[in-house]
Amino acid sequence: MNLPLTALLRDDRKLPANLFHVIHAATSANTHRAYAHAFRQFARWCENRDLSDRTLAEYVSYLHHDRNLAPSSISVAVAAIKRMVKAMGRDLGWSLTTEAVAGMRRLGKERGRGQSQGLTYEDFVLCMNAAEFTRTKLQRITGFTLDI
Repeated sequence: MNLPLTALLRDDRKLPANLFHVIHAATSANTHRAYAHAFRQFARWCENRDLSDRTLAEYVSYLHHDRNLAPSSISVAVAAIKRMVKAMGRDLGWSLTTEAVAGMRRLGKERGRGQSQGLTYEDFVLCMNAAEFTRTKLQRITGFTLDI
């Protein structure tokens, strides 16, 4: 049974405070923040969609193709959503989502980590020469020397 996400979030079941505290302590504060952020992003995207395995698989595709997120960031989002759905007492099977994540990881390897290229030696020399010029100019203007 697929229900809109907003209906699932209005679930009135509550845990006793001491049980909630113990369960909450099992996860670090950073993980709680990351998961909360990921789930809020998903909830916005999912606004008028049903919460289903297919919906989460489509979200993985959206994060990969449209948002250009790294595989690790997408995996955090998927883990957060799965955890929230499990906490709601739902089991969606996740077969499509599992396949989408595997495909996204394979495709993600081809595009690299998205980091900038490092400086070449020539670029480094240019930067150092520019820094020397700036240091000399600053020394002339201020009268101070820089010991770096």
